[in-house]
Amino acid sequence: LDSSWAMLVAGRVLAGIGGVILSVLTTKMLTDWFAGREIATAMAIYVNSWPVGIALALLILPAAAGSGGLGLAWIAVLSLIAMGLVLFVTGYRAPDHETAPAVVATLTGGLPIAPVVFAGTIWALYNTALAMVFGFGPTLLTQRGWSLATASSTTSLVMWLIAITVPIGGYLADRSGRRDTVIAMGLMGFAVMLVAAIYVPLWAVPVVFIILGLIAGLPAGPIMSLPSLVLRAETRALGMGVFFTIYYVAFMIAPAVAGWLADQAGTAAAPFFLGAVMIVICLAALVLFRRDLVRAGAARLGRG
Repeated sequence: LDSSWAMLVAGRVLAGIGGVILSVLTTKMLTDWFAGREIATAMAIYVNSWPVGIALALLILPAAAGSGGLGLAWIAVLSLIAMGLVLFVTGYRAPDHETAPAVVATLTGGLPIAPVVFAGTIWALYNTALAMVFGFGPTLLTQRGWSLATASSTTSLVMWLIAITVPIGGYLADRSGRRDTVIAMGLMGFAVMLVAAIYVPLWAVPVVFIILGLIAGLPAGPIMSLPSLVLRAETRALGMGVFFTIYYVAFMIAPAVAGWLADQAGTAAAPFFLGAVMIVICLAALVLFRRDLVRAGAARLGRG
């Protein structure tokens, strides 16, 4: 609760390091449990904690800060973290089929680096494209003549709808067995709606944002399940580390690039175009991922 600048920065850095480690390890743990069975649904539920957590924080923390000051808000956050730690220590167990890895994977041996990079690229650019909506959607709509309050509430529809559709996408991928189709259709619809938001008449903008939210959440779980197709038990920790490294680097760079493009173009439409381009790259990376997966399968059959 120290308010000095140095302590605040140190706290943010420490929290960020912990968050990154937690993301990598919990994703690996989830893959250990569900690899080969309903992995897209499991990942979708896991990923959904992000928008749901943000939405709940926006509801709870301002009220806590308003009634008891910033200290009460921090206590609320720390209480939730402590609750999660207690649940993990008392409730989590390794899956029965998990065994100690016989091989330690490295970047130069044992790790299928190319498909992991392609999967990480898809996840990274998919999320940064979503960030274009959250980060620049209100600005785009105010530039088109809306009030800031109306623009912000319309943009928030996307997050709420994504929270609903993310588990649906995972369920559809697992039930249909068509993971790539769910990913590709969701990504293509997402790209189309990003461009449509720039050009449709103002009366149609809420419809576009609603459709965007309904479509954009569908690929999340299936995308997160892609690494499970190529990572064995002994390579999952390192593989998910590479996967998330690509994600965090892209998420660090993309907003700055988007802001620069918006300044150069003089319009928030530029980040939306950038988001559409990112989605197109995701589709190309999906094709390359599947190509490497097929080659790997053929190689195993050849050795057999």
